[in-house]
Amino acid sequence: MFITLTCTVHKTTMRCSKRFSTITNRKSKTAYELEAYMEKKNMISKIKNHKLCCIVIILALLGGGGFGIYKFFFQKKQPQKTVQTQKATTGTIEKTVEGSGSVKAITQNVTFSSDVTVQSVLKKDGAAVKKGDVIAKLTSSDLEDSITQLESQIETLEDTIEGSDSSDDDYASNVRKYKDLTMKLSTLKTERSNLTVTSKYNGIVSGTITKGKTISKGQSVCKVLKTSSYKVTINVDELDIKSVKKGQSVTVTADAVEDKTFTGKVTKVSKVGSTSDGVATYPVTIQLSNAADLLPSMSVTATITTAKAENAVLVPVSAIQTKDGESYVTVVTDDNENGTQTKVETGIINDTYAQITSGVSEGDQVKTITRSSSSSDEKSDMKGGMDAPSGGGMQGGNKQGGGMSSGGKQ
Repeated sequence: MFITLTCTVHKTTMRCSKRFSTITNRKSKTAYELEAYMEKKNMISKIKNHKLCCIVIILALLGGGGFGIYKFFFQKKQPQKTVQTQKATTGTIEKTVEGSGSVKAITQNVTFSSDVTVQSVLKKDGAAVKKGDVIAKLTSSDLEDSITQLESQIETLEDTIEGSDSSDDDYASNVRKYKDLTMKLSTLKTERSNLTVTSKYNGIVSGTITKGKTISKGQSVCKVLKTSSYKVTINVDELDIKSVKKGQSVTVTADAVEDKTFTGKVTKVSKVGSTSDGVATYPVTIQLSNAADLLPSMSVTATITTAKAENAVLVPVSAIQTKDGESYVTVVTDDNENGTQTKVETGIINDTYAQITSGVSEGDQVKTITRSSSSSDEKSDMKGGMDAPSGGGMQGGNKQGGGMSSGGKQ
């Protein structure tokens, strides 16, 4: 009985032990799976948080950049104004047009209407000559034949006209023909006298002359470059050409001749221009009055004075304001530091100064306004700083400007 009970208890204990072990194993496996699940969940959460942070940072950068772009391109810029005062002065004001070109010599070009042959050469290419010097002697059998023929024709016509009545149908025609032949004969005789080639200027011979060589009619025998006087041709922009007139004074400088200024006059303003890159320019010819040290083909810069006033009342251009087509300045006094807006009449205006013909006197203190920046959308009833002529383009290198001479009082 005791043995049976013991066995029963032992079996029961073994069964309980196995069941407990199974339960324990189940619990261990469940805990491991739960721990793995929680780690995976935490990892996913971290990834999501990381992505969210990246998105927030990107959006912040985009927002900041967009705000910067908006502020730079679209937000209205407030102009920075610097207000000062300056006294109206008196002095000389000029308005100028500038252009570049090259030196060209006045040239004597020796040609003939008939073939000529060089008989002798007295001055070779590059030789210096004075006015009246003989350069070469030529002959022309064609020219002599033409003169002989014309003389014969004229003699025949003279007989015909003398033997006819003025009422004849051919009389008027013969008279006209006689006059034409006489003029041609005079021209040919002048050419014959020029077969002894002489210089018209003090200058330099240009062109090789070879003894015995025959030169066809119309071809250049030689040239004489006048060295005592040169001319310059510049191209002036279409916006400035109307202000350029014949007879205006010109100053010329050359890079090759330092510290020296040459003078001249406008002798020709062409009305036939040329267009390049959509800009029209017109040739202006300048005759130099003093050309010492200059040589043909040198590059020069010419400044044409298109307007000038002496003893003029002058104020800085930045003092001029415009409203409804009228010009004003703000005059400051000891009693009124804010100033009084005064209507003025203007004369010559260049890049720096404006001539005041009425409204302001010498010594008056005027406000000058300098704007360092402005907005294109800014609207104002008063515009400070009158539009002044500016340099530029001729196209071809033209500038317009000028200034007050050093004789002006500040």
